[in-house]
Amino acid sequence: MWSTTLLRLRPVAEELGSAILHPVLNAGSPNFLPAGVEAAATAMVAAALPVASSASSTSRSRPLFQYTLCQKRRKASLVVVADENKGDAFIDKLVAEYSAMKPHPLSLQQILDMLEPSSYAEFIRQELPIRYAERIRSIQELAGWEYIPALVDVHSRHLETFEDIVCSGRYEGPSSLDDPVTYVDFVEIVRRAAFLQSNVQQLVAQAMHSLHAERPQEFSAEFVDGWLDDFLLNWIGTEMLLAHYLAVVCKDKPTGIVEPRCDVAEVCREVAFTMQCLCMDLHGRVPQIHVKSRSAVEEDKRAPCFSYIPSFLKYILTEILKNASRATLESTGDERRLLKRPINVLVCADERRVAIRVSDLGRGIPFDVWHNVWSYMYSTARKHASSHHNVNGGATPLAGYGVGLPLSRLYTRYLGGSLDLVSWPGYGTDVQIFLPRLSSEQVEVVPDQDN
Repeated sequence: MWSTTLLRLRPVAEELGSAILHPVLNAGSPNFLPAGVEAAATAMVAAALPVASSASSTSRSRPLFQYTLCQKRRKASLVVVADENKGDAFIDKLVAEYSAMKPHPLSLQQILDMLEPSSYAEFIRQELPIRYAERIRSIQELAGWEYIPALVDVHSRHLETFEDIVCSGRYEGPSSLDDPVTYVDFVEIVRRAAFLQSNVQQLVAQAMHSLHAERPQEFSAEFVDGWLDDFLLNWIGTEMLLAHYLAVVCKDKPTGIVEPRCDVAEVCREVAFTMQCLCMDLHGRVPQIHVKSRSAVEEDKRAPCFSYIPSFLKYILTEILKNASRATLESTGDERRLLKRPINVLVCADERRVAIRVSDLGRGIPFDVWHNVWSYMYSTARKHASSHHNVNGGATPLAGYGVGLPLSRLYTRYLGGSLDLVSWPGYGTDVQIFLPRLSSEQVEVVPDQDN
């Protein structure tokens, strides 16, 4: 692993013309560094860390950041050992230990109560390795995963983040995240982890499609759907913890990614407008989308609000309205018929729950296939590819690869909600969402094999 780090570090040193890092590259040993090199290099790394705020800058600063972590791993006798195989075996042992641990799901109220950066950092520094190790183990238990490039990519990303977070808790001396240097290091670790989380859902879905196509008996649709549900539901929890920490640290909002008074109807209107703009850009036609809200709670004044994560709610509604809009446009050949088939969104609430119903008149889904909409192996995009002149059956902005709808159900389930679909063949489709309203009842669902 030390040699890998040196290879990553060499082009950066050559590019910067750094006299500080060249002795490190030439030393070739994790146990020997010329006097003053380590301190000077670490200082240079610390100065470079704040620029890693985008994909390009993050990838550019990664070799320098990796150098700092490597030094701390060496000091802790964690990773860098004389025999690289022993180092890998040690990491495998750590993954096995953490994957056997029980995760600690949070309620939304606990998340709102944990807004002090150092205390929240201490929690996720202990919790994230457990969740990463669970997903690493899930990949490693798939026969032949090493021959699926997408799985190898996801596994590598997970292992890299796992090492970084575990090592961040084993510095010499006090591990308090109030220390400025430690604080900057950990923020960069989380930022890098969030970057590596991007498009994981597409990669694992693509990989499981490949395994199902190559070995359908071993990787049946039922097995693939169950595996992806567990993997992605665990992944959503990690996504939340990372995004919330970065929002708290950056002080974008005092409550992080959680909105204590999320106006559900207003979010529905935002998504509806976005979807109408997309339909106009793609097809030159716009479905009518009507949003109404009611509440049994007088204080709501017919506009239910509750604590929730708006980005999750927007994703859920986007997928549902995307399907409803496409079905409506495909079932109507002219503007007169289009005006007679509006999509209706109804938001209701009482003291304990919020409900959202999306109804369309897009002729529904046949009884013998409607249950397939929750399968990652099924995509309405491919069913209707020819009508969109998409001969390869690929994704379009109003379609996709079959991940969107089942993933939106996982986002709903993540905090204790539910998403159901009822099809009326020849008429239309109703989608019903139910969400707990009380923050104390919105508790993470984190799949775990051992517990």
